[in-house]
Amino acid sequence: MTMQRTGFLPSGREIEYDEGSRQPGVLRQVAVRAGWLLGRLRGRFAKYRSRRALAQLDDRLLEDVGITQKARQRELSRSFWD
Repeated sequence: MTMQRTGFLPSGREIEYDEGSRQPGVLRQVAVRAGWLLGRLRGRFAKYRSRRALAQLDDRLLEDVGITQKARQRELSRSFWD
């Protein structure tokens, strides 16, 4: 039987602990953290690609999707990790 405890990741993701053990296996911990990190990087690159596409839209297309020039510039000036 296993019990659940909150893990050590900022997302509060739960990690399974074996009964009677205080910590999960080292490999499991590394795998969970690596998965979390890869997920975060995927999200960052998706935002980066979206911002690149936004930068290429002309005024007519911006108006079609309801984005002002000011909102576009504000989004494009955000940092990679934001």
